Amino acid sequence: MTAAALAVAFVVNFGLVFDISESNYANAQESDSAGYDEVINNFVSTIVVQEDASIKVTEQIVYDFGVNQKHGIYRDIPITYSTNLNDFSVRLKVLSVTDENGAGYDYKVSKENNDIQIKIGDAEVLISGEHTYIITYTVNRAILFNPNDEVELYWNVTGDRWLAEIKGVEARVVLPEEVAVEKLKVACFVGIYGSETEDCSSVYDPKTGIVFRTDSGVVLPGEGFTIVVQWPRGILVEPGMTRNILWFIGDNAILFLPILYFLVYGIFWWKRGRDPKGRNTIVPQYEAPDKLSPLEVGVIYDQSSDNSDLGAGVINLAMEGFLKIKLLETKEQGLFGFKQKKDWEFIRSAEFPRTPNDWETKLLDALGILTPGSPSKKVSELKDGAFYEHISEIDSALYESLVLKSYFPQNPQKARLKAIASGIALVVLLGFFTVFIGKDLNATGVGAMFLSGLIAVVFGWFMPCRSLKGRLAYEHIAGFKQYLSVAEKDRIKFHNPPTRTPELFEKFLPFAMVLGVEKEWAKQFESLTIPALSWYQGGTISGWNAIAFTSLMNDTVSDMNSTFSAPPPSSSGGGGGFSGGGFGGGGGGSW
Repeated sequence: MTAAALAVAFVVNFGLVFDISESNYANAQESDSAGYDEVINNFVSTIVVQEDASIKVTEQIVYDFGVNQKHGIYRDIPITYSTNLNDFSVRLKVLSVTDENGAGYDYKVSKENNDIQIKIGDAEVLISGEHTYIITYTVNRAILFNPNDEVELYWNVTGDRWLAEIKGVEARVVLPEEVAVEKLKVACFVGIYGSETEDCSSVYDPKTGIVFRTDSGVVLPGEGFTIVVQWPRGILVEPGMTRNILWFIGDNAILFLPILYFLVYGIFWWKRGRDPKGRNTIVPQYEAPDKLSPLEVGVIYDQSSDNSDLGAGVINLAMEGFLKIKLLETKEQGLFGFKQKKDWEFIRSAEFPRTPNDWETKLLDALGILTPGSPSKKVSELKDGAFYEHISEIDSALYESLVLKSYFPQNPQKARLKAIASGIALVVLLGFFTVFIGKDLNATGVGAMFLSGLIAVVFGWFMPCRSLKGRLAYEHIAGFKQYLSVAEKDRIKFHNPPTRTPELFEKFLPFAMVLGVEKEWAKQFESLTIPALSWYQGGTISGWNAIAFTSLMNDTVSDMNSTFSAPPPSSSGGGGGFSGGGFGGGGGGSW
């Protein structure tokens, strides 16, 4: 066996030995078996280990219905076991169901949650008294190849979900070759799930196999009989790496959900989320394209309206003459003396320089200064959701205006949310469906679903695309950003750039802020003095250089952003084995 195969076997076996169980039925003793007047007079299981590492199981169940009129019995056998890391399914095939004389019974095989159910009998015929059922089936993957060079059969013979008492139990394990008794390790357990009571014994005959019996001869309702046999490697043909991988894929298809998500979202993004081809060259530009505002430039550049953009948008409206911004400075007593506290006040202009567009109207309304005669508003008065509640409608109006201007084929915010929401919704629905059909979600399955949701978020974020006009505008803005952020030593590369004046610095500062290059823009003007500004009051701006003024504007925008983005405050409220382990198990009853 290769090292890789050994590693796979170790991982699979480790999870199975310590975690395979029928724990949902651990308390089956307290079931409806009280007063149950049916009984299993004998339960004999012969387990023949095949050379290909499968097993052939023949169960002879002598079931006494007493005076009850029933159609037959059903036998539930678990086939899917959930470990902490992954699912593991055995492959079970029913070969026949007969009586003691070999006459066949009517039976139906169905999948019930994690079990195979064999329902035996005729719905048109009622029976009573004692009847014998001989069930023969094969199982693949029930043999464990442990990393310590031992092969193990860990088999729950009866299961612990029978409502009827089992008066006699015997299990016989037949190996394909004789094994020296000193090389065998055997154990058996009787009791409710998890019991380590060894109220049983075994006898080994190299020719006929290992026979296990309970000491008391009785297995009560809710109890099970489990056997363990270990022998050296070498007498079985072990499943190859390819077969193990295919089994693993079949058992854990959900692990491939992230790959499917990546492929589907990748194809969708490739077809719908990429910009059309523009010039593909970035040339320095000395102004924004199409007389766009700073907010519009910011959205076209990164396809998103950020809170920092809104602060720059307010400053731009002030520069245009819609309002004045006044710095208010007060001193407060602190623990270590007085400290200076800053606030900003928005004062509406008596007349607007032009009619504001839709999103500008909503922004002015959010500031509380839209209508004539509106009282001034402080930034501190817009906290606790007063401004936050308007952000979505401002953003929506801004996005829609750019769609109308043909910079985007559709609202980028809606495209992004649609892609993210649909992907996450599908993951959630898949999770609910998985639970609904009775399949347990292990940690690996949950992780795969989380990763799929994360893939949906990442691809969804990049799903919006620009139109051809938007792509050309983006390239223009990228060139404009180059100009705003150029270092002095590189300025010589530009052809006839505008003369640097305080007015030019002021005009393009909001654009530099939404593009994140305000410090670089200010550095180009550090030798210039900023004159008094008509739209900004308070402090001592006159005589400041560009770097100091930019720092003040950053403080202003930063305080706006922290206030604007603050939602309303929310209200708070108020050793080796055990019975029931291994493969096999289940139970049954009458119908």
